[in-house]
Parts: sequence; C-alpha cells; structure tokens
Amino acid sequence: MIDPAEYGAPPERNEIFAMMKQCILENRKVSFIYYNSNRQKTRREVAPLKLWYRGNAWYLWGYCYLREAYRLFHVHRMVEAVITDYFPPNFEESAFEAFRQQAVTPAPKLAVHLVFEASVYYRLLAIFPAEILERVSDRIEVKTEIPKTDWLYSFLLSFGSDVQIIAPESLRLKIRASLQKAVKNYE
Repeated sequence: MIDPAEYGAPPERNEIFAMMKQCILENRKVSFIYYNSNRQKTRREVAPLKLWYRGNAWYLWGYCYLREAYRLFHVHRMVEAVITDYFPPNFEESAFEAFRQQAVTPAPKLAVHLVFEASVYYRLLAIFPAEILERVSDRIEVKTEIPKTDWLYSFLLSFGSDVQIIAPESLRLKIRASLQKAVKNYE
C-alpha cells in the first residue's frame, strides 16, 4: 500500500494529489496555477498522464497546453487546481520513457566530507548506505560523492547546527553564505 499523504502537510496538498490521480484515471484535464523553481507563476492546463515519485517528491507528467509539449510539474507547487474537460487518450508510453531516461541522467557528483551530530543518525540512514556512516566519538562522519544539485544545498541546510561541512571548501562557503543571509532575516 502506498499512502501519498504527507505528515503535517496542509490538507489541500493531499487533495491535489488525489485530484491528479482522478484526472489520470478519467482522462480529464486539470487547470492550476503553477510556481516554477524561479518563483514565477503561470496558469496551466494539462492533460495529466503519470504521477511519478522521485527524490522524495511527487511529480505530475502530462501534456501542457500552454507550452504545447509534455512537461513535468512538482505537485507541491500547484495551487487552485480544478478538473476541466475530457481529453481523448492518445498517449504513447515511449514519450514518457524517453523523458524518464533523460531525467534520470545523473548530475555531476561532488566529493564531500561531512560530520553530523549522532542525534540525526536516523535521518542519514534514509539517504546514505549504513556502511559509509562512520561513528567518530559521538558524531557521524560521511565521506562520499553526492549529486551536485539544489537538493544538496537544501538537504545540508535542513540539518542546521547538526552538520559540519569539512570539504569541499566551495560547499562550506556556499552553505555559510546561505546561513548568514538567513540570520539577517532575524536581525
């Protein structure tokens, strides 16, 4: 059994997921406001074709009438979703497979050396194989390669003071700058 509901998520978020599922099963278009990663918003009408769980998030893949092309939408960036018209099923599975193959092409990797507080060990197990989690005193040391994506930065920032970046220096500086910017919000 898969339960897509998120703990602590607003009910609307889980309702949007259920709506997307309904639209796929009934061949119904959906209209919604979408916020892209640059915080720009657009009204989209989409013929939804697949729900895809990847990287701890749900995505909707379908034909976007605004862009006149297949597109991938992060479900959590959708608001004001409304079911609209029926669309005839003319989807080719090969289109999704071609997209998926391109999407799973790995990002360049970054060699990292991280030290975490032991209290976050359970969180690390969800990301790293147990064999690379080395206990050093009362801390957890990780030396590995991680895809260099925006996810890496938000992942590390989510640990707050429970992580120390030993290497690379460029990553230390980027995270430090983000933290300093955050502190200014409270001054």
